[in-house]
Amino acid sequence: MTFSLDQLMRLWWQGIVAPRDAAAEVIGWQLPRAALMPLAGLISVLASILLVLQEQISGPMVVRMADGSLQEFPISPVILALIGYAAILGGAWAIGAFGRAIGGRGGFEASLALGIYLQAILLGLQALVLFFLLLVPPVAALVGIASIVIRIWLTLQFIDVLHGFGSLVKSFFLAIAVLTAVGLAMMLVLTLSGVRLAG
Repeated sequence: MTFSLDQLMRLWWQGIVAPRDAAAEVIGWQLPRAALMPLAGLISVLASILLVLQEQISGPMVVRMADGSLQEFPISPVILALIGYAAILGGAWAIGAFGRAIGGRGGFEASLALGIYLQAILLGLQALVLFFLLLVPPVAALVGIASIVIRIWLTLQFIDVLHGFGSLVKSFFLAIAVLTAVGLAMMLVLTLSGVRLAG
């Protein structure tokens, strides 16, 4: 399956303006796991590159440590890509498994396909943030806020289409459960690796 640039742009825009139709189309492709796994890796690498570029413009991330001090954390593109990859796979598994446990019908492959699709849409928005950060920084902040709202809205829509809930409220609680589970898992991994942050 190949796509032209025009088709990719159409699909990207459709995901924002008609997310339910776009989600149903992506699920209908029935992409195999062998194709989805490298796609998830590619999306993670691209997102990592954009974040590193953003760091070069706005400066390194500053984190408050457990003792109250502030410490700069330069972004490692490899670590970012690995974390992003793990989050996509873990989130897709959790959304599929937790959703089926409460009556949903979505499987791992469909969940992963939608997760990759969502990240691709967010990647485009991230590129817009970077573009405006170079030219009009205040607009970049607005695009960043809009990206958060779009992410939440699309997540709920995609989950609802994936599992056929017919309820965004049910999708919302599933998203919260998955976010909590994935967040706790990543905190555990960071703790075991020796990273200790406040909060």
